[in-house]
Amino acid sequence: MEASYPKGCIPSEASADEPAKNWSNSSASQVSRFLRAASFQELHHALEPVTSVSARASVRTALDSVCKDTQLLTEANSSVHWIEALLAFTLPLLVDALPRDQRGTSVVPHPHPLRKHVMDDSARAVTITGQMIFETNCACDNCDVHITDREFWKCQDGCDVDFCNKCYEQLESLFVRFDMEHARWAVQFVWFISHQILLAPPSDRELIVRDLAFQWPIEMFQQLVRAVVDVADASVVHVEDIKNIAGGTGFWHTVGFLQILDAANRLPIAEHRLGQIYSEGARLPDPSTFILRGIDKCSALGDWHRWHQAQEQGEESSDALRMHPFQINTQFTCFLTHGILVPEVFRRQCAIFDVRNAAMSFRPKKEFRRLTVTRQPASQLLQGVVAALGTPFQIGIKVCLQGLGAQPMLNGKLGTLDKFDDAAGRWQVKTDEGKVLKVRPQNLKRVDGENLFEHTSQLFQVIFSGEPASGPGVNKELICLAFRCALEQSDPVRPWLYNEENRTHWFNDQVEGCEDTFRATGALLGHAIANDCFLPSVFPVALYNLLLRAMSSPYVRPWSLVELAGVDSAIARSLEHLVEYEGEDINELFGLDWSGARNLCGMSKDERMDYVREYVSWFFEKRSADQQHSFCEGFCEVAGRSQMVRRHVTIEQLERLICGVEQAVSVSAIREGAVLLGWESDEEPYIAAFWEPRAIFMDLKS
Repeated sequence: MEASYPKGCIPSEASADEPAKNWSNSSASQVSRFLRAASFQELHHALEPVTSVSARASVRTALDSVCKDTQLLTEANSSVHWIEALLAFTLPLLVDALPRDQRGTSVVPHPHPLRKHVMDDSARAVTITGQMIFETNCACDNCDVHITDREFWKCQDGCDVDFCNKCYEQLESLFVRFDMEHARWAVQFVWFISHQILLAPPSDRELIVRDLAFQWPIEMFQQLVRAVVDVADASVVHVEDIKNIAGGTGFWHTVGFLQILDAANRLPIAEHRLGQIYSEGARLPDPSTFILRGIDKCSALGDWHRWHQAQEQGEESSDALRMHPFQINTQFTCFLTHGILVPEVFRRQCAIFDVRNAAMSFRPKKEFRRLTVTRQPASQLLQGVVAALGTPFQIGIKVCLQGLGAQPMLNGKLGTLDKFDDAAGRWQVKTDEGKVLKVRPQNLKRVDGENLFEHTSQLFQVIFSGEPASGPGVNKELICLAFRCALEQSDPVRPWLYNEENRTHWFNDQVEGCEDTFRATGALLGHAIANDCFLPSVFPVALYNLLLRAMSSPYVRPWSLVELAGVDSAIARSLEHLVEYEGEDINELFGLDWSGARNLCGMSKDERMDYVREYVSWFFEKRSADQQHSFCEGFCEVAGRSQMVRRHVTIEQLERLICGVEQAVSVSAIREGAVLLGWESDEEPYIAAFWEPRAIFMDLKS
């Protein structure tokens, strides 16, 4: 990165070695010369000593002059260098510039005045516990809890923004103790620099991405991401509640900047540099780094409706990397368009909406499929689920009988499927001649050869034979039971192989005739999303990469040893040693039984690396291709119709949609939202004694 900035004498008027107070006496041109002449490290460290309120105010004044003088930008040798220099220079002023609430989310005051609203006595109500409340029909935009107090705060200019008394007082107390002038400036500066980046031509944006990905020190890159996320996080609630959501241009430009930062973060994953057999990981591997926690305070259903409407109109989202000139369109102003920024709970709610809507929208009748299965034994339960989700058959369809050796005179006869016998593993067929037969699935052929597995995606209502219960809970129970049965199936064959070292399951490429089981298992993963059901995390990350590949997702990754190590770490370690090994017995030690096997003796290291890459590609793309195809087909029939899952979900996000994510329970947050009924002030020690051991236990567990 240092090569990006010409080295030379730092202007004496704005030297990095001078006290920070001297910046206030510098002109915009002098500061600009410093930005052009200083090395990258000098730029970054110049403002680190600036900590006092007055010193920061002086620096802000000088920087404001630089930013307002557009002529300085046109005089710069490169807008890319000017933007990156300005970012490096101001970074110490942006880190932790905004206050945070009790949950650690950045906050700023609402841009419009707030007024106290007092409810009339007619709004009084009594809860079933006898508590007196007021029906306000409002929720607090900070804690996202229904407001039941008589007094609360509303936006004076008509924004749909409300704060309960408790949050209002806490926020006001927080703002009083913080340097809010500096916080407001930090927000405005990030908005400004984001706009400048999006004004640059796409070629310049690509250069910025590459510099951030490969030249910026990791610590600086992390600080920059955190500072930009903080600004966006603090603004999201205020933007979502204004009448014209696209009017918050500063916020949406910041979102565009975050897309560029994410592209820089992921670029090392997509590139094999300097002959590496492993691609580099993301610069910031923690997926939560880019998440805007403030989105959880917004309406998931409202954002999904806005996003879905833009999808139906065929509008493509503005591309922060390639669109020129960049414009904010309707699709871009939907949080769902920016998957990396969306919290898990918000994304999951929207995914459920979208998968369910996609499953029902193409059907002439919006009705659920009645699914009756036998709970015990497990083999019968699995047979029923495979028949319902893994085969092209369902009750009421027309079929043709074929391959009947004992009764060849029935071959070619037409009939209608009546029901499936779990115990016998056969379909009951009523022929056109009035006969009732029980026939194995392999002796049936659908008369209608189109959309054979369309019924797989239909939402179902489950009933266990002999049990009266039905509803969402029963649906979830079936999905979990059937998924476990599919993984544990061993008779007559075991479709899934368990790796004890990795503690994961993978396709058994030696089995044949299990396509229906794999297809049903894939469909169960899709129905888990539609039914808001979590499944155990038993698959390696590579399996979710397979699913995204089957849906032509933009978030697929090239195959590498990283993915192979997740499936079979022993094979991955062996391939690593193969690349480095120089002995003559290399064939005996590292011989691989596959279609591309060849003599390893005499291969150079680069040739061995190419050989390893070929093997990894074969392992994932050909070794168990038939099993993978059926599995992915089942999943795509259910969840692949969802545009959100196809286009806006990464590999890790897809895994968390299906399996959830373990998070520590915050006892302090639960205590903060708890309501005390019937307790006197002198009984406070008993309340503390209730909460303290629980907090200690959760801390120890963490």
